Amino acid sequence: MMDMDDKLIGFLYAVVGAAIALLGKWAIDAITRRSEKSNHAAYLCVRVVCELDRFATGCAAVAQDFGPEPDDETSEMATVRDPSFAPHDLPVDWKSVDIRLVYDVLNLPGEQALAETRITEHWNHAWTDAESTLEMRRELYLKLGLKAARLSRSLRRIGKLPPADDSLDRLEELDGEAKERAAAVAKRLTELPETPWPASAVPKA
Repeated sequence: MMDMDDKLIGFLYAVVGAAIALLGKWAIDAITRRSEKSNHAAYLCVRVVCELDRFATGCAAVAQDFGPEPDDETSEMATVRDPSFAPHDLPVDWKSVDIRLVYDVLNLPGEQALAETRITEHWNHAWTDAESTLEMRRELYLKLGLKAARLSRSLRRIGKLPPADDSLDRLEELDGEAKERAAAVAKRLTELPETPWPASAVPKA
């Protein structure tokens, strides 16, 4: 007849066996979830990078749009269409990558909408002209393109994707050229001679 010690040992073996089985199942589930998350993240990187690269290229084109040629009779102010970016429509698992990166990607269409509002409001002022509006459009889309290209580079690192083309380098070159133009304009303004007040504008004592 089995004594009490044998029963206790048998019970302990059963408990340990159940615990090992449970831990094994948990470990397998954890590995499976980690693998699925990694696959989802990789797929997200591929899909979003392709869209970001396309958007960044479109922004670079806008950043080089100085309007139609003088002899062009078109009534359009710009010659390059605004690029589009709709990340919310992509069938990806946004929870598979860093939430701050997700926010920057999903917020990009909102930033573009804000830029378009600023451009429209600028154009609607009576004192503005096509040249100054195009300048603002180039500046705002250059910033959008730089952000898109940098987000693409970050996602490429996460997804271990091949290096990007030279779109970011080109956008950074355009940014440097824009800053040089702005600095040259500012310098010319400081070098303008001061306009003396006409005698009629001097208040009488």
